[in-house]
Amino acid sequence: MLPGPVFRFELITTARRPRYFVARTLYGLFLLFVLWQEYQSWGNVRFVVTFESMSRFAQATFMAFAWAQGFALIAMIPALLAGVIADEYQRKTLHYLLASRLTSREIVLGKLCARLLYVGVILLMGVPVVSLVALFGGLDPWEVLYVYSGTFSLVLFLSGASLLISVLTTRPRVAVVITYTLVFIWFFVPMALAPTAAFFGPPLDWVKPVTDAVLLTNPYQVWQKISSTNHHYNNMIIYNRTGAAGWLAMQMDEAIETLVWMVGLQTALGALFLTLAVASLRPLRGGAWPGVRKPARVRWRSLLSRSPRLWNAPARPPCGDDENPVLWKEKFAAGGGLTWLRSRPVVLVLSVLLGCYLLDAGWPVVADWFGMSGGQSPRLVLNGALRESSTFLFLLLTLSVASAGAVSLTGEREGDSWVSLTATLLTGDEIVRGKILGALWCSQRLFLALFVMWGYGLLLGAIHPLGALLALLGLGLFTWFAAALGVFISLRAKNSTRALAATVFWLIVFNGGYLVVFIPFLRQGTDMLLAGMTPYAQWLALFSYADIGSLWRDESFQVAGFAGRHGWETFGLLAIAYFVYGVGALLLTGAAAEAFDKVDDRPRRSVDSRERVAVRLEAPTG
Repeated sequence: MLPGPVFRFELITTARRPRYFVARTLYGLFLLFVLWQEYQSWGNVRFVVTFESMSRFAQATFMAFAWAQGFALIAMIPALLAGVIADEYQRKTLHYLLASRLTSREIVLGKLCARLLYVGVILLMGVPVVSLVALFGGLDPWEVLYVYSGTFSLVLFLSGASLLISVLTTRPRVAVVITYTLVFIWFFVPMALAPTAAFFGPPLDWVKPVTDAVLLTNPYQVWQKISSTNHHYNNMIIYNRTGAAGWLAMQMDEAIETLVWMVGLQTALGALFLTLAVASLRPLRGGAWPGVRKPARVRWRSLLSRSPRLWNAPARPPCGDDENPVLWKEKFAAGGGLTWLRSRPVVLVLSVLLGCYLLDAGWPVVADWFGMSGGQSPRLVLNGALRESSTFLFLLLTLSVASAGAVSLTGEREGDSWVSLTATLLTGDEIVRGKILGALWCSQRLFLALFVMWGYGLLLGAIHPLGALLALLGLGLFTWFAAALGVFISLRAKNSTRALAATVFWLIVFNGGYLVVFIPFLRQGTDMLLAGMTPYAQWLALFSYADIGSLWRDESFQVAGFAGRHGWETFGLLAIAYFVYGVGALLLTGAAAEAFDKVDDRPRRSVDSRERVAVRLEAPTG
């Protein structure tokens, strides 16, 4: 019965982990930042300090606090709960729990209650803020009740979905990635489709009802409705417009109705997800469903395994003497990290969408060859489209390469192949180099998509050959740095989830996070500080013929129609970016190779010593 031993164990272990202290500190600083921003926005407006103005300030501050708390919970709950069951399975301790006298309900709900207690601490951190804001007056207790009821239902909904995905998956990093992906789709995609879903005809006429149903569970709709209602009501009061009270009552009734639907649906779905997680824990992780035959694909797989050699012909070529064995293994392994980014369905869908987009942008160029174009500069328009689509693909490629490198060595430990890898005659430099090249190799489809796009631009004259060479050089250096960073972090991380999170964090820091320190300098108009942003450098490197012509005439030019002016200093920015990331990639590769043997306490080996050992092993005995 609850709370049970699982709850007590989780409560003790989570209280000792430093990252929870760090998370609470960051959340508190985030709340202070939001309140400071709200105070600054009101401080910049000149108004008379009256009871009414202070009341409006309290309402606006509370709504800003509600927004901040909601987004913080959406960002934190999947990270807290999505990997709890999958982590037990990966550490091979789940079968001990399933073999005990604990029921599935005690296991799942024990972990849920322990993590929700931590979420409750996060929510309690905002109570002093609400109490202080209430001193200004004008804070309706019913609004506080509405916000916290929506918050609790949101917590239940996200917790149930995260636990269900954790039960269905076997690795915590996969569970976390899938949960965040589904949360992103649930929160943002319906809002993006809502304005145009009503215009979809067959066979897409189902999009609008599905979008409307999903929007009923979206907290953004309720938050936006209440915020806009208060904002318009305050404006009506300021300008002494009649009928403000009646209008407010009508709008608040609609907002409350939307809130009731959201709370009810989120509570029902959260309870359903939790029920499914409890019911499927033992059948999925403790054995097969009782009385159910094996799936057809499993039967066919076992049948093919007993078939003649023709069906099981090896698809992998043998590893050559001059080929790196680690790279050979990485080429034909499934790979790790965010594998869905480089999977065939994702690349196929992106290729079709980008192909249609670029075909539409490139048709005026073809029409201009035959004198049928009415546009001013179709090649510049196509150049802008190629810059935007290339930057988007480059972001996916960098994330794919970095994630593959981040799980390259931690995956060996979690797959029980670390001992066999370190026991080989391969040197640390060969293993690290093979892992880095393997991380680049597994994203070959995304590389190919970028090469096709740039070739398309070169063929139609939208990209200058010098721009293509600069973009190609930057692509090689930036992806090498991402792969080396992932492998270096993977070498020291305890598991793949931490390695993946740390790699993404440092990529964000290197690609724009550092600009927080240089905000005062950015206002002066210089863009040399943007040299660390690899997407910006890739976007800038795809020069058109008009850009190179302007440089030849020693004139400034606009890139893809943007207001900023560029000139010869642009090459200085690219040179800084290529030099910094090239040196960084080289240093990370060398540091990972040097630290490989030290981390595992393995004697330092060289190629010569390996060859001597190999000759000694091949020498005839007796």
